[in-house]
Amino acid sequence: MAIGWEAWTAGLISLLAGLSTAVGGGIVLVRRRRAGSGPVVFAMGFSAGVMATVSLADLLPEAAALLRAGGWGLSGLPLAAAGVGMGIAALLDRLLPEGAADSAEDWQAMRVGIFSLLALLLHNIPEGVATFMACCSDLSLGIPVAAAIALHNIPEGVAIAVPICYGGGGRGRAFGYTLLAGLSEPFGALLCWLFLRRWMSDRLLGVTFALVAGVMLYLALEELLPTAEEYNRPFCSLAGVLCGCMVMAAGLLCI
Repeated sequence: MAIGWEAWTAGLISLLAGLSTAVGGGIVLVRRRRAGSGPVVFAMGFSAGVMATVSLADLLPEAAALLRAGGWGLSGLPLAAAGVGMGIAALLDRLLPEGAADSAEDWQAMRVGIFSLLALLLHNIPEGVATFMACCSDLSLGIPVAAAIALHNIPEGVAIAVPICYGGGGRGRAFGYTLLAGLSEPFGALLCWLFLRRWMSDRLLGVTFALVAGVMLYLALEELLPTAEEYNRPFCSLAGVLCGCMVMAAGLLCI
């Protein structure tokens, strides 16, 4: 099957939007691993703010709009799907192995980083589908959508990289994980072109976004914030949450 220029362009735009996640991960290339507990507590709070804002102010409203467009106007359906997503995240949490790094705090930070990677992999694949579909249908619509996605992918990269780096994974692994999360976006675009175009619908995308919102809310409330509290630096954690919320809110205003 021939690939039209629209598909090539949409795929390239999805790739560039996804790679912006690695820009956030690039922070680990200029930060030392050990600089006291303040930076890691702030970063975890920041990550929690990012995840909660993306879920509540972006994914759930978008899911509700898509479900209404698909003829499923039940107001409680996005919340129910988000609840299922939180249940899936809790199951994944139980399945993640316990282990040991340099200390219990190090391992918990590493575990949070791995969980963030899994959540953002789930998040970026449907985002890649949405970007690809928007660019193929109307490039003048798809480019602003991709630019907004790229903007909010940067702090998402921080959410992965900092816990991995401070948990003893090393700067190379932390950056590599953010790159992997970013590449899941063009992977979603590729899946859409190869398999999903004929089955993709507003209903399916809406349910997917709501499920991912639940996963990210679980990560923020059950993993990131409790882990930050273990360092006993509440001001740093709160400041990080507020900064994460403000940064993502500013990004969403650009959409």
